Amino acid sequence: MTLTIDLEPETLERLRAVAAARGEDPNHYAAAAIAEKVDRDAHPDSVVSADEIAALHAGVERGLQAEAEGRYRPAADVFADMEARYGLPAS
Repeated sequence: MTLTIDLEPETLERLRAVAAARGEDPNHYAAAAIAEKVDRDAHPDSVVSADEIAALHAGVERGLQAEAEGRYRPAADVFADMEARYGLPAS
């Protein structure tokens, strides 16, 4: 679908600058921004964006992979090291 939107010159300039900084086509950037806004408005109780949810899922997947490969330390060990290294009170 094609949609024509009249933007203020300043808004168009910012749109182009932000899209360029992200290495994105301004049209694709605008479409993604509109989709995110529509999604937020459709789900007003949600406090995170779809991108944030995707990033969260990716982080969980990395953590699960690290655990499966034995590349992790229990949080208590990490905290104990930080307390000793930085002279923090024991938790």
